[in-house]
Amino acid sequence: MPILLAIGALGTAVAVSHWTATPTGFACGALALLLSLAAVLDSKWGEGIAVRPRTLVIVAAGLLAGFFWLLFQEARSVAIPFSWYVALLGAAVPCVALLFADGIISGRWPVAGVFIIYLALGILMIARAPSPPIDVWAWHREALDALFSGRNPYAMTMPNVYGALSSQYYGPGLVAGDRVLVGFQYPPLSLFLAIPGYLLGDYRYSLLIAGAVTGVFLYLARPARVGAIATALWLFSPIAFFVIEFGWTDSFAVLFLTMTAFAASRRARWTFVPLGLLFAAKQYAVLAAPLVLLLPAGKVVDSAGSRLRLLLEAAGVAFAVTAPMFLLDPAAMIRDLITFHVLQPFRPESLSIPGWWHGISQGGELPGWLCFVAIVAATFVALWRRRVTAFAFPLATAFVVMVFFAFAKQGFVNYYHFVFGALVTAFVFAAEEGGEQ
Repeated sequence: MPILLAIGALGTAVAVSHWTATPTGFACGALALLLSLAAVLDSKWGEGIAVRPRTLVIVAAGLLAGFFWLLFQEARSVAIPFSWYVALLGAAVPCVALLFADGIISGRWPVAGVFIIYLALGILMIARAPSPPIDVWAWHREALDALFSGRNPYAMTMPNVYGALSSQYYGPGLVAGDRVLVGFQYPPLSLFLAIPGYLLGDYRYSLLIAGAVTGVFLYLARPARVGAIATALWLFSPIAFFVIEFGWTDSFAVLFLTMTAFAASRRARWTFVPLGLLFAAKQYAVLAAPLVLLLPAGKVVDSAGSRLRLLLEAAGVAFAVTAPMFLLDPAAMIRDLITFHVLQPFRPESLSIPGWWHGISQGGELPGWLCFVAIVAATFVALWRRRVTAFAFPLATAFVVMVFFAFAKQGFVNYYHFVFGALVTAFVFAAEEGGEQ
């Protein structure tokens, strides 16, 4: 139950903190962190879901009702015309309601309806917001244009879309006129995954597809009521379409995390593939490397040695997809993927403890190294109560990454979108193990 409550608290926190964290966002974010800690420390993971299925359904229904209310509140501000947005979102409500009804779900029509409406809203969002005023969208376009013209997207500069305000967003010495002196700031896999959408006219279609495929794996993990509920929680999270509109790519990492948990729950030999792709998708994903100790590994022998082998195989996959671009210009990629982020300034509007402290202390700043101390402690706690299950890995990953962002100099809603997805993944696999019918 703490996992499900953490999903609700975090969903609310990001919904009310789109661009600038609010007091409600801080409070709900803190609650989500505490609930995630409680779930990690719970020595009886999964049992509550098995013995109190009715409570689970009631709580999940309440969360989804709240999420839809938050989504409807955005009707006047989204790029989609008001009537279209309300009509589609309204059509999703009965589909989601039917997910809670025994027997009806066997036809899978409500599940299909949920997916169709999600895709329709996503397509409309992309079409009606063709040029979002944010660097992540502009830089993806620039990098993909460069890649298709035979240039290295990591050995170039990027457009300064913020003009005179750029000093608020970029570190000292990184801006020269209308250019930012950095190349593509995400790993190569993120760029490669954006290609299908780019060929369709906008790389954000790749994000939409990734979100839908994640929903498929969530449903297949538990193809009954719990799987359907988890799918709805993910597809209609309060910022699902906001993240797509502005082009953040954290959905790729959620997809590979969910695929990893799915494969591990079946003790599949190919678990190392999505795990390696997870490590290669986002810089922060490497925080999950020690947590591989929580993953089931091997059909016959499940031991620390088999999990170490799994980690090494995953590292090989991550190296294979990253090395070709890295070897073109190692110095440029290190500058883009690491140095650029180290030089980034503190952002007081962040949904983080430093952001909260900056507000209540009237300008005070916490030390930047605090997040690294925090993740060491969080990783220790996650492994201390170690239980090798498919859901322990996404749950521990959600907790450790949430702690990192909570104490970091920058913590924005797209970062927590990954944490949200990890919590939903943990929920569905905990329910699978608990045996909820």
